[in-house]
Amino acid sequence: MNKIILDSNFNHKLEIRKKQSHKNSYGRTLIIAGSKNMMGACILSSKSAYKSGCGLVKILTEDINTNCLFSSIPEAIVNTYTRFDYDNENSLTQDILWADSILIGPGLSLDDYSIYLLKMVLQHAKCKIVIDADGLNALSQNLNLLKNLNKDIIITPHIGEMSRLMHLTNNEILKNKEEIALNFSKENKLITVLKNHETIISNGTDVYLNTFGNAGMATAGSGDVLAGIIASLCAQGLNILDASKKGVVIHSKAGDLAKEKYGEHSLMASDIIEFISDVLK
Repeated sequence: MNKIILDSNFNHKLEIRKKQSHKNSYGRTLIIAGSKNMMGACILSSKSAYKSGCGLVKILTEDINTNCLFSSIPEAIVNTYTRFDYDNENSLTQDILWADSILIGPGLSLDDYSIYLLKMVLQHAKCKIVIDADGLNALSQNLNLLKNLNKDIIITPHIGEMSRLMHLTNNEILKNKEEIALNFSKENKLITVLKNHETIISNGTDVYLNTFGNAGMATAGSGDVLAGIIASLCAQGLNILDASKKGVVIHSKAGDLAKEKYGEHSLMASDIIEFISDVLK
């Protein structure tokens, strides 16, 4: 196993923008997220995607969330679905094909319809895919969906989500984090971003260890912010390994700046978004 430390020597900077450019020059991200009582997840991931430089963000969410989203993030395009409506395959496919990257899962809830949405993405997407949160929980019940895929996929599980994917206990994951991330990536031909106090990134060949971040980031919505950053970098043209490494470091450094201002006990996920711009500057 080749182990690489992501420390102060790691270059997390993004390319300088060209003067002659427009919103489509910086990628289009589709975020499939949010459900009843969980619309905050798509707000956080969408805001972090924009703050990380994405040109266009489209949110695809349950219709009950529409009014909240228009007032919370007016920059986003919002499309909706009615839960358990399986006659919308054409419109879903159009949204999926529109994107340069897709994030699916934050606040999605776990039921048959979420599994349907995940299947649609994996079947029709021609872009980079980030699977997070309930997207991972849906995947854990249908791991065979990854078989024989030739797609650029990133998964962003925390320890509990990884335990469900692997059918192992949390302690078993914690004892062998690096090997498990490496082997899962190798077997399924994807990037694993295993979130913990020292986040691990693997492409199935190498393991990268993040050295930034703090305990204040162990708060609701922090993972939604990370997933939005990574999806944004994918849409901007980074390959899935570089997007994962840079996304984790940008997220963690923003969290460290938020800690300086608010302290660990008061740090919220939205505070991390506040400092993304400082990290990128």
